[in-house]
Amino acid sequence: MTLHDALYARDLDALVDRFHDTIAIHVPAHPMITNRKAAALRFRDAFFDSVEHVTDYHATTIVDGVKDGVASQAKVKTRDNRIVAYYQTSPRNPHRFRVDLAYSGLRYEGFQRQLTKRTVQGELEAALSGLFKQTITVHPASRTDAGVHALHHVVHVDVDTPLMANQVKRLLNRMLPEDIRILDIQRVPGVFHARYDATGKTYRYRLCHVDDAFRAHLTMRTDEVDPKRLKSILQAFVGTHDFRNFAKRTDKNTVRTLHTINVRQEADETIIELCGEGFLRHMVRMIIARALEDYHKHTNAIKDALNNPEKAIPKLMVPASGLHLIAVHYDALPHR
Repeated sequence: MTLHDALYARDLDALVDRFHDTIAIHVPAHPMITNRKAAALRFRDAFFDSVEHVTDYHATTIVDGVKDGVASQAKVKTRDNRIVAYYQTSPRNPHRFRVDLAYSGLRYEGFQRQLTKRTVQGELEAALSGLFKQTITVHPASRTDAGVHALHHVVHVDVDTPLMANQVKRLLNRMLPEDIRILDIQRVPGVFHARYDATGKTYRYRLCHVDDAFRAHLTMRTDEVDPKRLKSILQAFVGTHDFRNFAKRTDKNTVRTLHTINVRQEADETIIELCGEGFLRHMVRMIIARALEDYHKHTNAIKDALNNPEKAIPKLMVPASGLHLIAVHYDALPHR
């Protein structure tokens, strides 16, 4: 029996068969459940009294039903051999747009809205609010720091409008500053969430080996490096690690998984690309700074810090200018 059919039938045995040894099930007012059978029971009994509709959107199964007389919805997906589900007691929004955008971070104090500073989110929400004559809030896949650029970022926004997606795109690009561009807009099911549905992100960092005034805000100026040796140093970060020594401590959980790190030479630049499920604040910039430190000093601080995360080391950070968010992923990530 498929997961889709098991949800329709509310078949506990079939659900248990679909649940793997490691799962994460979140139900409001209940702690996270890790026991397979208990999780399936809770899923069946707490989510719905009746299931009215089951649909599939990409790799997500969307379940609409009723619980205690209230319209409810669950999203269920399988990720890295585990079922991840969450629940909400309101029907999905039928007027949701996914917005893909790019921007130069040079003139902005990061992505996130701030009261007294110019940000990408502030500019985007101002344009949307002006276009639709109402207060609009966007929900981003991630937040970038001041000076960081994005070749591809994703947000979602809820707005009821008769305008077609291509019309909204055209009008927004007329209203936005020229250093923020809308790449694509599409209507999506209300269950889509730019942040929680993302499977990972890819960042690029550019090292420039010549003096170039026109690339000063896009790269970090450094002496030439051997890309093969630098990549061998960076490979220590691939896999699942506690990155507390390579990030600003704003998250309680500092364990993250990096799937790939690649380094290549392009003319007079060295390009570093990192793909992972999630990144802590300043994590990419601190990873690269420490790798360059080990490269130039022939030290091995990275492996020591990863093997002993509770032992603090000095935190180094490369400039924001060289960092580019190049992709937000919603499908399976590549592995090394």
